[in-house]
Amino acid sequence: MYVLDNVKRNHKKYSPLLNHLVRRVGLFPYIEEDSADWQDRLAVEAFKVDVGEEKDKALHREQSGLLARLLRKESVAVSAPTSFGKSFVIDAFISIAKPSRVLIIVPTIALMDETRRRLYRKFSKQYKIITTTDVDDFGERSIFIFPQERAITYANRIKSLDLLVVDEFYKASSSFDKSRSPALIRAIIRFSAIAKQRYFLAPNISGLKDNPFTKGMEFLRLDFNTVVLRKHDLYKSLNGDKEKKAAELKRLMLNDRVKTLIYAGSHPQVAKVGAILENSQKQAGSFLLTEFASWLEINYAKNWILPRLVRKGIGLHNGQLHRSLSQIQIRLFEDPLEINTIISTSSIIEGVNTSAERVVIWNNKNGSTKLTDFDYRNIVGRSGRMFRHFVGDVFVLEAPPQQQDQQLDLQLPDALLGMEEIESLIPEMSNYQLERISKYEADIDKFFDLRIIKQMQSSGKLQTSDTAIIKKMVVEISSNKKEWQSLANLNSNNVEAWNWILFRVMNLENTGWDAKFGDIVAFVKVISSGWNRTIPQQLQRLSHLGLGIDDFFKLERTVTYKLSTLLGDLNSIHARICPDRGFDISPAVFRMAHAFLPPVVYQLEELGLPRMMSRKIYDAKILIFDDQELTLDTAVSIIVDARALLNKKIFFNPFENYVFGYFIEGVSAVDIPARASNI
Repeated sequence: MYVLDNVKRNHKKYSPLLNHLVRRVGLFPYIEEDSADWQDRLAVEAFKVDVGEEKDKALHREQSGLLARLLRKESVAVSAPTSFGKSFVIDAFISIAKPSRVLIIVPTIALMDETRRRLYRKFSKQYKIITTTDVDDFGERSIFIFPQERAITYANRIKSLDLLVVDEFYKASSSFDKSRSPALIRAIIRFSAIAKQRYFLAPNISGLKDNPFTKGMEFLRLDFNTVVLRKHDLYKSLNGDKEKKAAELKRLMLNDRVKTLIYAGSHPQVAKVGAILENSQKQAGSFLLTEFASWLEINYAKNWILPRLVRKGIGLHNGQLHRSLSQIQIRLFEDPLEINTIISTSSIIEGVNTSAERVVIWNNKNGSTKLTDFDYRNIVGRSGRMFRHFVGDVFVLEAPPQQQDQQLDLQLPDALLGMEEIESLIPEMSNYQLERISKYEADIDKFFDLRIIKQMQSSGKLQTSDTAIIKKMVVEISSNKKEWQSLANLNSNNVEAWNWILFRVMNLENTGWDAKFGDIVAFVKVISSGWNRTIPQQLQRLSHLGLGIDDFFKLERTVTYKLSTLLGDLNSIHARICPDRGFDISPAVFRMAHAFLPPVVYQLEELGLPRMMSRKIYDAKILIFDDQELTLDTAVSIIVDARALLNKKIFFNPFENYVFGYFIEGVSAVDIPARASNI
């Protein structure tokens, strides 16, 4: 790799000998066919496959072996380095095997969009690519791409699968993601039962313990690297001195043209690193970034650190930003001329498949807990990239965790005990688990018909993957039917009538909330105006609570996901326990789940079109987003067909033209240059 890196940096041609060495180690994609001997060119041809692009592409040796297993209809769970190209194998499989139904479960919305973009450009003419929860017409062939919670809503609608793919499947272990592992295990159980074949992907797993969720799958550990890493243990000379560490970071960042990911580990540390770089970095000088920064100040907040950093070629990545903002920054980071540095929380590990020439580990924590060796290796693996950075540099500013083998232990979470999906696992359960199920079922039966609750779970009408919460809902509603009639207040146009019931609902599940209940309630009432008020106007109405733009993102995520899910399940259970109640809050829950925006506007934002730009389209009367009959597919089709008119009529500014081009690229087969805009 060092030789290849040297040749690339000096713009030299590969010699026949170098090509032969590349062939011997199995890195066929790296061979330069123009300068290779005929034997090596023949080897490259043997490893070329159809991956859904105009030309066949060569796989490396281990990719080819993995693809061969899938084409033989084997089910495999794979652990391989970040730079291996595990996802590339999916593309080749789809192109060659032509399956009718594929479900890909990913850990985050950001990764969902990235996967959708990749597959859309390759397969949208043959497949319907589905990422939202409201599609009933799947077409003859379809590829579903969902996070686990969204996948569960399709539990009763998808009848069979040719291939089930679970990306980052290690998150099914509570050791890695305690809050979301029950939902992933639930999805794995449900869809494995109807899948002809399974392909699970993860990095850095040394072994997979016996478990019922990967039964019938072969575990493959493929330690095959397509890049090489140089580690620089700078922490040894810093001795924990914070001032020295800050000075070292400034020194490293003097060369601000090297694509760099800085792992900061938590939101406070992201802010700290941002402040250090803001005060030390020179202006980036890019017109596009200046336009981006101004756009952020106008549409979000003037006193936000992100616009100030963007002007210096620095971006921020975390799991709370609006999806379109994260996508735009990653796109600008991929552009050689734009963002050169991204400061990130752990979201960069799981939220997106991007890499850099250089990774700086500023902090050895993930939030408030110590960074595990597993996460550390995932972060380190972001350094280097096939065809772009043969050698990646990792600068470690705090002591890394102790190295250890990672045996993945997948167990049935207690939260799922009592779910209908797990009944097939009863013969393998412990006495403790059987007793928990028995108690849960007896407790439910005291208040309501257990069969009805299980039917609601299996049909996807209950999104909560925690039987303790479901039991609490049943007991509460059955015991206080009159009190829970107050759910009807959420249908009122008087937002002050929502106060009591929202507090009551949140108290049902009094852990895992990212904000004070009072702040959440105030936020819900403010954003209930939808897009009739801009985000700066909404922030102004929240200013008396001391809530800023970062709180806005956090609260919006809490409301659209956690609170709306809880309310939706409560509404479903209440309707069954009190069939004569005389109201239904489904429309109110639906609006909350979409941040009180027109639903298609919220969905378009997931696809990369910010709500502010949708507003311009709406104001120009190109699309009537508050039309109840409007679907996402129809809206995308109209926007793509009218893109020339939109550019003329709506007066997108230069930055918005760039974003619009990126959006069009992701939803159509239109080729848009990397710097698509009128800049």
